[in-house]
Amino acid sequence: MEDEKEGIFDKKKLVAYVSIAVVLSFLALLSFLIVPQSGTMESCTRLLLENSRYECLGNLAVASLNASTCGFIKGNGADVCYLQIAQKTNNSMVCSKISNSTLTSSCIISIAQGMGDYAMCSSAGEPYASKCEANVAVKVNDMSLCTGISNSTYNIRCSSIINGKAALLLRSPGFCKKVTNVTDKSTSSYIIFNISQSNSYAPLKDSSFMQSALVFLPNVTYTARDFCYTSVATLLGNETVCDKVTQGQAMILCTAQANSASQSNANANYTQMLSACASAGAYAQSCVNQVTLAQAASTGNATLCGTLGIGLQPQCYSLLASTYKDSTYCDYISDSSLKDGCMGGAR
Repeated sequence: MEDEKEGIFDKKKLVAYVSIAVVLSFLALLSFLIVPQSGTMESCTRLLLENSRYECLGNLAVASLNASTCGFIKGNGADVCYLQIAQKTNNSMVCSKISNSTLTSSCIISIAQGMGDYAMCSSAGEPYASKCEANVAVKVNDMSLCTGISNSTYNIRCSSIINGKAALLLRSPGFCKKVTNVTDKSTSSYIIFNISQSNSYAPLKDSSFMQSALVFLPNVTYTARDFCYTSVATLLGNETVCDKVTQGQAMILCTAQANSASQSNANANYTQMLSACASAGAYAQSCVNQVTLAQAASTGNATLCGTLGIGLQPQCYSLLASTYKDSTYCDYISDSSLKDGCMGGAR
């Protein structure tokens, strides 16, 4: 009986020792698994879990700006490591170490655009190089650089943006004729957006007519050149500039906007615009819709959106939400997908 008790006691002790050993082993292992916030190559390579080891090496490489350390990381982690160091050091040579070709191009482009280095863009390869060159040319405002862009789309966008900005800065409509007149909405919206970001456009941002929104309206032809002429006409308060506008709707609206520029009462301006729409013939309803949209956006009056056709109402509410960064305008939209898009633009 005594032997049995001793045997049971020995088993209990054995279990206790094993449990303690397991706990101590786990604590020891845990000390190896924790990723140090800062450390050395030796401390990183001692980590047992591969992910932790690579994360540690990545942190170390970025902290020390030592690209060679990234080479000890396998998989996508190495590319991310090289990308971060390249961007922090503005060293495009580090980009060449990235194995993913798309990420390599993105790496080069981000550095070239940040530094305004036109020549660097070419090493990104097409179709990325042309976009990079156009962005740099616009950034440094050098028209001569646009001519060297091989992709015709970005060549046109580049020259159009720079000429459009010059037209507004100098208030000279002569530059507008060098802005593309293509009716493609994607091209028009891209150019208009960039021109409207210039300081020269600032006086028009609080104007009664938010003309940059017109390009997004359905069944409306509004080109970047129209935008340029209308902007200059408004700045000058000179409706004769509108004679150069080629699209019927745009000409009517350009004239109304130029005339209203010299008026002090905003409501009277809208009345004048709507009167001009009455003589627009086949474009009359489209004109009314555009003026109503502009008035709603300028005044923040959601009631005006409700007077538009059902198809235009969500666009109107979304425009108010994004303009005033107020998501409550989105509550007027019943379609859930359109409402979600509205909410995203209000942030």
